[in-house]
Amino acid sequence: MGEQVAVIGRSLRWTWGLNTVAAILQLALACLTARFVAPADYGLMAAAAGTVRFALYLADLGISSAIIQKPDFDTARDGPVFFWTSAAAGAVTASLIWLLAPWLAGWSGHPEAVWLIRAYGLIAVLSGAGQTGLALARRRLDFRAIGLWGLSAMLVGQGLVATPLAVAGFGAWSLLAGALTQAAILALLALRSSAGILRIVPLTRIRGIELARLSSRFLTLRILDSAGLHLLPVAVFLLCGAYGAGLWDRAFALTVVPLEMVAAGLGQILFPLFSRLGDDPAARREVWLSSLMLMVTMTAAIAAGMAAAATALVPLALGEDWSATAAPFFWLAVWSAVRSVTQVSGSLLEGAGRLTVRAMIQSAYLLAIGAALLLVSPARAEEVALCLVAVELAAAMLLLPAAARTCGAAPGAVAVRLAAALLPTPVVAAAAGAGVALGGSPASGTVLAIGLSILALLGTLLYHPYRPLRRTVFHHLLPALTGRSATVPPEPAPPAAAPDATPDASPLPPPGTARLDVLGLGVDPFSLDRAVAAITDWIATGTPSYICLATVHGVIESRRDPELAAAYARASLVGTDGVPLVWWCRAAGLPAERVYGPDLTLAVCAASATQGWRHFLLGATDETLAALTDNLQRRFPDLQIVGTLAPPFRPMTGAEEAEIVAAINAARPDIVWIGLGAPKQEKWMARHRGQVAAPMMIGVGAAFDFLAGTKRQAPPWMGRNGLEWLFRLCSEPRRLARRYLVGNTLFVALTLARLVRGRG
Repeated sequence: MGEQVAVIGRSLRWTWGLNTVAAILQLALACLTARFVAPADYGLMAAAAGTVRFALYLADLGISSAIIQKPDFDTARDGPVFFWTSAAAGAVTASLIWLLAPWLAGWSGHPEAVWLIRAYGLIAVLSGAGQTGLALARRRLDFRAIGLWGLSAMLVGQGLVATPLAVAGFGAWSLLAGALTQAAILALLALRSSAGILRIVPLTRIRGIELARLSSRFLTLRILDSAGLHLLPVAVFLLCGAYGAGLWDRAFALTVVPLEMVAAGLGQILFPLFSRLGDDPAARREVWLSSLMLMVTMTAAIAAGMAAAATALVPLALGEDWSATAAPFFWLAVWSAVRSVTQVSGSLLEGAGRLTVRAMIQSAYLLAIGAALLLVSPARAEEVALCLVAVELAAAMLLLPAAARTCGAAPGAVAVRLAAALLPTPVVAAAAGAGVALGGSPASGTVLAIGLSILALLGTLLYHPYRPLRRTVFHHLLPALTGRSATVPPEPAPPAAAPDATPDASPLPPPGTARLDVLGLGVDPFSLDRAVAAITDWIATGTPSYICLATVHGVIESRRDPELAAAYARASLVGTDGVPLVWWCRAAGLPAERVYGPDLTLAVCAASATQGWRHFLLGATDETLAALTDNLQRRFPDLQIVGTLAPPFRPMTGAEEAEIVAAINAARPDIVWIGLGAPKQEKWMARHRGQVAAPMMIGVGAAFDFLAGTKRQAPPWMGRNGLEWLFRLCSEPRRLARRYLVGNTLFVALTLARLVRGRG
């Protein structure tokens, strides 16, 4: 991990360093300009710019991403081809914008914006000329040059052109002049660094088709990304009017400037870095997990501080006339923090070449935004921002599992890092709120809020209970950012393996010898095959044994039921039936798999074909047992089911339990399957171990109902992602509401508490 994080740190040294300077200058210039440009002018410019920027992504043709991602890119051979293609696309796009400007202005309800849109369309020509040089610099990881170019272009465009014209009263035209100048300076600097791409080289048909195919795949993504970001001002303009769009634009600038400094800076580095890593899943996993943790740590803390200080920060930055911006400012800060998670996950998918998955998720994201805006029909900017927060959270829930599967990261490792990354957030928010409360004016409140927030963030990072986060920040990232070797003494290695270890990282231990303590319940990090092998050995030796399959419900119940806790402790094997328990094991570096009751039943029945085992079924109802017997014997014709018994659902008397034991022993089974449900079946097996003559008892809970077909199983994808509880809750809400809603909440709270205490 250290080498890859150091690469990120060295790149971020320039990206964040120069972006910090640029952000401060841009924020200062934006605050100054806002005092001379009316909100309606900002809204008009934002709507025009949003329409044109979307067209700029069409002009990109996916060329920038193709240059970065293509492993065999030849600058001398392919660079000129991409440059002239990009330049031509920019010219064509500018021409189309010029022709369509009257329609676009009329559609927006402001026909006076025709020439504003036409002039802004000239940026397409400048962007097309400079994007090849910028992409080549990103491919080289030359973020020092990119940062200096951007800073220089911003100083000239915004500082020397836009601001003086705004003071002179040119309104929206001052903003346009600054944008054009900034784009021109950036294009010239990028071209100057790659002068060789200006020459004309012959292009073979095969090579042309190959480059076009690669570029077109990225073009789809760029269009989808652009539609979500740059058409938002247009949507706000149409829904909330020019004034609302102006408030949106300034709130967007205030939140995005500092947060994009972190998120975009890291995202620009990760895409070429993921592309360089090729087919090395271990390296991708290390880089992605570390980047995700760092990204969320920084953006969530900054967003929390900004949101808490909004009432002081907005009047100070924009003036009292813009006080209404505070409401959208708060929700846009939250949205930007969530968006950082989708950015780092999307960078991994693109760098790994999973463009189709990335495009499908982005398409769903856009459709969700459109549907939310149509259904809610927000009339204020803050309502639009709240819709974005909801949709972005849903997108993050889709992108995180896809990215984790791409690099082989265990869900538990992802969950642990996200929990660790979010720990500084409430501390920073409280510090910022205290600063605003202590300050007597917007200026003093903002200064105190910023100072206390920085101290709070540094303090929580320095004393953070999660060792890998401290090590990543202070041993790898900060030394690389500062260009010095680490000065913090190395911490002792933890006794367990790293949380992101793969399931095959170490051999499986013998049953009961290396149980992992999950909130007081010891579980065996086993696989399904290993469980069947252990059952075979126990039956061969004739040793009375029983197996429990632990779930979240079992963990919570065992904490308050000593008899159940003792039953788990005496079991020969405690399998990980619940997916969160598998995550716990994998986060600790133990190679666990889900030992699911129905799967274990079928696997053992399949093994019976060669072993000749005899089976007894205890539990459920007579109808369920009849259907289960029929289904199993049709699937496994040689299966020997020597008896079934459906006990009463009420507590049994001692005489009744003795009769059941006698019936089981009379049938002489090798395996007794117990389907009484947890915790009843665990206690029953513990009480009758030694009384039941069969060498093996296995508690499988609702597996009888699932395999008999009397109850529906959750879809496989829900089971794999730990969502089976939600399916069962929806199926039987009255019976399972308390178990899942209360029990799962307690499990999450106790897990976070264990993590905070440094024992997770």
